[in-house]
Amino acid sequence: PLALGRRAPVIAQPGGSVSPRRGQERARMPSGLDAALSSMRANVPDSMSQKVNYNGFDGMKKEKPKPSECTIDPEELGTEKCQKIIKEQEFKIKKTREKLAGLAPTKKNKPEINATKEQLELFTMDGNYRAALTYVRRLEEEERDRKRGEKDREDEEALAGGLQLKGKKNAPEQAAPKRAGSKEQPKEPAAADGGPFECDVEVVAVVRSAVEGSEEAQAQLKAGAGAGAYKSEIRAEVPSIVSAGIENIQQKLKRAATRDHALRTIRALLWNPPAVLPCMSAVLLLLDEAKLKTEPLGKADDLCQELTKCGPRGAAVPELVLPTLLAHLGAAAAGKWKVKVGCMGLLKDVIHRMEKDTPKQLGLQMPKVMMAVRDAVGDARKEVKKEAEVLLRHMGQEVAGTPEIRGMADAIVTSILDSANMEKAAAALHGMSNTTFMNTVDSCSFGLIFPIVSRAMREQAHEAKMKGVQIVGASVNLIADPGLLVPYVNELMPMLKECLMHPTEGIQHEAAKSFGSLAAGLPALCDEDLMPYLLDKLQSAETNDDVSEVERRGAGLGLAAVLLARRDLLSGCIFRTVLPRIANGDTQETKAGGLQLIQSLAHRGTSAFLPHMPRCLQTVLDALQEESEVITKQAVAAVKVLVEEYAGTYPHLLLPRMQQALFFASEDARVFAMELFFFLCEKLADAVKFGQDFLSFEALSVRQRHLLLSSIFIARSDKLSELRRIASLLWKERLQSGPKAKGEILPLLLQVVRTLKDSGRKGETDAAEACLSELVGAGDVTAEDFEKVTPLERVDGIIFAQAGDLGVDGAEVKDAEEASPPPQRRGHALADRASRTFAADEKVPGPLREYVRVVVSSCCLETCTRAAAEAAMDEELRPMAEKKALDAAGNAIDALGIRTLLDEVFDGIADEEEKGPKSEAEGGALVHVNNLRMMYGGGHLLLKDTTLELRRGRRYGVVGRNGAGKTTLMNTIACGGVSQIPKSIKTLHVRPEILMESSELNALQFCKKDSAGETSEEQLQEA
Repeated sequence: PLALGRRAPVIAQPGGSVSPRRGQERARMPSGLDAALSSMRANVPDSMSQKVNYNGFDGMKKEKPKPSECTIDPEELGTEKCQKIIKEQEFKIKKTREKLAGLAPTKKNKPEINATKEQLELFTMDGNYRAALTYVRRLEEEERDRKRGEKDREDEEALAGGLQLKGKKNAPEQAAPKRAGSKEQPKEPAAADGGPFECDVEVVAVVRSAVEGSEEAQAQLKAGAGAGAYKSEIRAEVPSIVSAGIENIQQKLKRAATRDHALRTIRALLWNPPAVLPCMSAVLLLLDEAKLKTEPLGKADDLCQELTKCGPRGAAVPELVLPTLLAHLGAAAAGKWKVKVGCMGLLKDVIHRMEKDTPKQLGLQMPKVMMAVRDAVGDARKEVKKEAEVLLRHMGQEVAGTPEIRGMADAIVTSILDSANMEKAAAALHGMSNTTFMNTVDSCSFGLIFPIVSRAMREQAHEAKMKGVQIVGASVNLIADPGLLVPYVNELMPMLKECLMHPTEGIQHEAAKSFGSLAAGLPALCDEDLMPYLLDKLQSAETNDDVSEVERRGAGLGLAAVLLARRDLLSGCIFRTVLPRIANGDTQETKAGGLQLIQSLAHRGTSAFLPHMPRCLQTVLDALQEESEVITKQAVAAVKVLVEEYAGTYPHLLLPRMQQALFFASEDARVFAMELFFFLCEKLADAVKFGQDFLSFEALSVRQRHLLLSSIFIARSDKLSELRRIASLLWKERLQSGPKAKGEILPLLLQVVRTLKDSGRKGETDAAEACLSELVGAGDVTAEDFEKVTPLERVDGIIFAQAGDLGVDGAEVKDAEEASPPPQRRGHALADRASRTFAADEKVPGPLREYVRVVVSSCCLETCTRAAAEAAMDEELRPMAEKKALDAAGNAIDALGIRTLLDEVFDGIADEEEKGPKSEAEGGALVHVNNLRMMYGGGHLLLKDTTLELRRGRRYGVVGRNGAGKTTLMNTIACGGVSQIPKSIKTLHVRPEILMESSELNALQFCKKDSAGETSEEQLQEA
């Protein structure tokens, strides 16, 4: 301890003398660190240790936290509640560890790190958590001990029974004698979980003998079900083989000494996929072995190839084989690069087989395949990276079914391989956006382009984002089966929603197209996600008004696209949701969002919205009377869109209500209404021919023209100068003679004025009184004569309307309201129903149930009719049926007893028509292509769901407007760009300019050559 007294210490010199002066120099005021330690030292109790280390005094160290007191009784709570406590506490521990891992070890973060560590210690030392964990672990250990004891008893019983094969005096293995003193255990046949069968002891013994090396047992297993000779009656041979194989083969594969016999047994049981597929992961890990005695060339490649075939038709490959292969391209390979390379070779063969046997499921699994291969491209080993690149290029050039994508495969794959190079991605995007697509996009093609376009959609650059969302929209529209998009939904939807809320209107439009295509192809997604999201965003009320308006605009565009794609939802959404929101919405944003949707519907679906437009127009016009500028702005925009779209063809539907709106009580509303009425008159003026005016043009009937001029004349006397100015301008510019027009419309004008005056509404009565004063002052009518005028009859409360002016044909409205929902996705519905039905039923033995469920679901998904599905099931499940039952029933379905389950699965679901081109013999056509589509890469759809038919001995020409794609279509057919046209058909395309130069016939002579002999030249000339 430092002496802080006033007296300086005496320092001894080497020679024995003392130097007080030097002592005084060295006893100066202590440093800041010494002073701080002294202060801390003074506050430490004497009973504590006085040692000081880097972190302070030893006595000041915190004690380790102790477990908190337990307040629960685990046995009373039960296993389920204890597991719930463990799950909740481990979730907290996981989140705390993640938070701790995310904190940088800096001086600034040290307090927070210490606090987080303390919190983590409190969570881990929680008394209730530790008590529940101890209780659950004890139960698990007891369960393991019980199963171990049961397995030991089964082994003893099997060995006691022995194996006696027919015609053999010396069995390969003798039954082990019972141990002295052991008690005889009662026979308790092992049964798989929930499976209604008893394991046959003799069958289990055969499997175990085969695994131990018995060649005779292996030969018996290889012969298949029913081929072996057993002493006792065998009731469940196949399930017993599966159960015994799962228990014994995997254990033997773990040891090098017993591995060869296990591999021979697997090869013998290849006819029984449920018995050997659980061993597939262990066999794949042997791909890096080069000295396997039982395998050709000492390698497991051939056995792995056989394992991946999985049955006669490979129905279970998508669910039971493919995921295992993909897992071994990554972490499941345990760092063995040869395993990864070998699995990629197997994957290539599996994909080609799935293209033939299970194409629909290959499409659903393609995102996982592409992701696994792309991850393998980034592997540290150059061998793995090279093989992954080869596989990726193979998929782009051989597996992808879209010719346009195959042509760009090199650029696309190069962009994927060098994902950090945005220039290559931009080049690939540019190529795709300038490509004319004539074929549907299959799963592999979409899987190739999706990484590029999804990255582009995440970019902040406007051009990249625009191209990305355009290509996604075009691909979604061209996808061969909308169900192929299901695996991409979780990744695709957040990006599309972000683009739909983008401030750029062009990006919003492209994203809205994708929303519409997804709604039509995936009805469940539309009902569960798209509609709720869009209706919520349609009333967005963010802090920033501009952001809210952008979100409402995007939601309006997206919802319009969805409703136009799903016509069955259109009328219900408009009349039950949108119009009530506009009329009685709680907030101004709610009302403005509804008006935004009306704009989008009228603009994007003019024909589809027409039956509903008259009923919506009045609600939109009434919104002009709102005080909020947010609402009136959208109401004005909505009316302008309606005028733009319908004024040229349906002016009689717009005029009556817009004329009535000129007499709103609110002055601001009347100004808005007059400006919109002027806009409508400008559109009507386009129909006025030379020498005509509003009194004589033919776009309206005589009565409608007179009513139009009457409303203009009355508005000329409005008390608002702005209205008077616009009305006077119309009266002056749209009439050749004002006095003449006034004289012709006067009788009807007086009736209109009388009707307005008698209405009792302030705006209408004020307008009528002002106009009447002008007429009386001009001497056109007297007060006495005006009293004799008969008022007009209102039609639905509208003065200027007559029957037929307020709606379209009733049949059109009925058709619009009774639109049918999109067709059911039969295959997916059957597959889901089959999975639920077979998972809940116990008729199928436990070891076989999962395999049977997978096969049934696969066959239902891949076929179009029940007969085809049952034929596929019978072929695939025949090896799984017991021989006696199969001989008696004649088919595997009845032998396995699943006929009633299939009746439940197919109940209420009709067969689909087999799709395919007509044969030449049936239709007499050389080429018959259904669902032909043609689209420019930017998303401009030219042909959709079109039938292309070319017959023998015919000449064809293509007729269409400029830009319709006539030359593009003919060039594409000539160069073989339509993949459905057989390669055996050769096409000669003679360009028009070459034909005209080489032809010696004029048009008349050319027509005469192909016409009947009695056709005259006059008839040909007319033609």
